[in-house]
Amino acid sequence: MTPVTDTLAVMFEKAPEAFAVWILFGLFPILVPAIWAVVIERGMPRRARFVVAAATRIVGQPALLIILVGVPFFVFELLLVPVILDAYPLSRTILRGPLAVSNWLARNWFWLLPLLWPVWVGYATYLVRREWHGARTDG
Repeated sequence: MTPVTDTLAVMFEKAPEAFAVWILFGLFPILVPAIWAVVIERGMPRRARFVVAAATRIVGQPALLIILVGVPFFVFELLLVPVILDAYPLSRTILRGPLAVSNWLARNWFWLLPLLWPVWVGYATYLVRREWHGARTDG
């Protein structure tokens, strides 16, 4: 086994409930609409739109972003990066970019988040209005 798979196995042994919570609250709201779309919907674009719409209505787009991108990247950076850097020293050049971005975000979240929240609320309002207007005109 590689050092990364060994570390993942130890992580799962130490905290299986953390994986269960992430699957239940993070992946389950995406898997159920995806299975439903495969069984019911026809055509891949319609299936993908249905899954995204259902998942965002269930947990919300900011929460979906945190669940699908934030949590795995945080775990990767906190637990797996030291193992990768120790086992594979040449990976330092590859990981330099993502680690620099996450370091910058960690240092600047206090002013970035208050700026992004109004932008998100305005954009989400535009999306809901467009969807609502489309639903009204469709019948």
